[in-house]
Amino acid sequence: MRQTISIVALVALVASGAAAAPWEIYNNEALGYTVMFPGKPTEGTGVYKSDLIPGAPTHFATLKDGESTFIALEVDTGQPEEGTALMGEFEYWLGQIGDITVNNVVRLNVGMQYGRFVTLDCNDNVASEGVKQAGRARELFKNAAGLACPNGARIVADLFFTQGRLYAVMGMQTGANAKLASAPVRFVNSLGWIGANAEHARAMLERVHPEMVNRAPPAAAPTP
Repeated sequence: MRQTISIVALVALVASGAAAAPWEIYNNEALGYTVMFPGKPTEGTGVYKSDLIPGAPTHFATLKDGESTFIALEVDTGQPEEGTALMGEFEYWLGQIGDITVNNVVRLNVGMQYGRFVTLDCNDNVASEGVKQAGRARELFKNAAGLACPNGARIVADLFFTQGRLYAVMGMQTGANAKLASAPVRFVNSLGWIGANAEHARAMLERVHPEMVNRAPPAAAPTP
């Protein structure tokens, strides 16, 4: 009986591995970033409305793969000097739809820019600032990126702000494997700058450490 179970499990594992889609590089030169998706994402636009941003256009690339959802969101805030406040507000709204269990500093492109890494466990009964704020938060993320996080799901996210744009690269996992799946973390860790964002980051580094520019790795797309 044990041998039969082992063979069945092995067949299922091989089948699932064979069916898994290969990860593909997604470059958005116009918006200055690159990430990797487990397949070809679709693109959409929306509106981000908050207390500090009355209405800003958004662009997002998204892919759903089984119980995993991957979203790369860009918000054109029009407020290039307000990055600290706007990133803080974005985190605030995340906290209205769930419990933030991890909130760390993350570094992009070998020290050229710093942002936040956030882990959020979505919770319909989160101790937010009230039902109204929780409702506003869910509406905000739905309108901005088509994101809805069901109770018990986990979101991991990298948040960055550069040149007036807020970037939120988010991987969401639902189901029994919500807290164990590795694909969402792989997704957010694949973020990199290209185009104008890469040039801006390089210029920032050059102003402070000109001797490091020639040794800094190019801001190229990640290798699958």
